[in-house]
Amino acid sequence: MDNQTFDVSLDYKEEVLTDFFKFQINVRQKTKWLFILAALVAAGAGAVLWFIIKIPAVGIACMIIGLVIIVNYPLQMRRAIRRQDFRALSRPGQRLKITNDNLVQYNVNNKVTYEWTRIIEVCETKKYIYLYSTKYGALIVQKKELTEASIISIRDLIARKNIKIKKYLYHK
Repeated sequence: MDNQTFDVSLDYKEEVLTDFFKFQINVRQKTKWLFILAALVAAGAGAVLWFIIKIPAVGIACMIIGLVIIVNYPLQMRRAIRRQDFRALSRPGQRLKITNDNLVQYNVNNKVTYEWTRIIEVCETKKYIYLYSTKYGALIVQKKELTEASIISIRDLIARKNIKIKKYLYHK
């Protein structure tokens, strides 16, 4: 079991990178909660101004601002993702070999070896396992390339390296 090797593609398509950016922005950076908080503050201030201080015009304006903040969030998210240059992030022909000793990223010309100690966080969603080597950068393992038994074996391998897997199975 210790000598198992898993070989997966790192040929990130636009869908994979879009999912990663959505996960990074929404879940890891908790951006949506900042928008919700700002909207609640604006709506709360509007309610206080309208019903307690008795300035209905300003109160209604604040409540509308809160609504605009909430409605604007998905638009801002799409705009941020559209600005990404996915071609620069694509990894055509690259592979990742996961072993008990390390992770090795191969491309046509060279290889990059990641010791397990360099993996600072592992996040799992329904479709991916993200192996973070930096705060914002991860090796993306697509589960569709693996069998259920392989996914379980990779989880066990990560657990043996004393790395906790944060599961976000409600997210894509």
